[in-house]
Amino acid sequence: GIQITEMNSGCICCSLVGDFGKALTNVIEQYHPDRILIEPSGVGKLSDVIGAVKKVMNDQVTLGYTVAVVDAGKVKVYMKNFGEFYNDQVETASTIVLSRTDSIPQAKLDAAVAMLREHNDKAVIVTTPWSELTGEQLTAAMEGQSTLAQELAQLVHEHEHHH
Repeated sequence: GIQITEMNSGCICCSLVGDFGKALTNVIEQYHPDRILIEPSGVGKLSDVIGAVKKVMNDQVTLGYTVAVVDAGKVKVYMKNFGEFYNDQVETASTIVLSRTDSIPQAKLDAAVAMLREHNDKAVIVTTPWSELTGEQLTAAMEGQSTLAQELAQLVHEHEHHH
C-alpha cells in the first residue's frame, strides 16, 4: 500500500530549510520509501521545495520529477494574479500537466500552451484530457520519453487500425 505522512511544519515557503528538511529526513529514515511525493499547499515556490530537497539528498535519495498541474483555462489570469509564485512553478517544472483541457476551446488551449512556453521552453506539457490519460503515459511524459511527435505517430497508428 501507499503510506501517507503529513508534514505539518508550518508554512513550507517559510520553513523549508529547517523544519521541512528535518521532517523529510525523518520520513526517509523511518519509512525508507521508494518514492516521496511532495505537494506544497498554499503559495510555495517549486524552486524553494527543490532547494530544500537537495539539502537532504545523498547517494540513496535523488530528486525525480518536478511537476506543475495547471488549469488550462486560467493560465493567463493566474500568471497575472499570482505572478512570482505561479510563474516560479511553471518555470521550474520539468513536466506541466494541464487540467480541464477538454472543457475549453482548442484556440484557448493553444494560447495557454504558448504562454507556458514563454516561461518554460524545456518542460514536457501534457494536454491530454485526464479521462484519456493513463498512468503509463504520464510517467513516460515525466521521464521525458514522450514527445509530441511520438504521440502523433501513435495516434495515426491507432487511427489506421480502426479502418
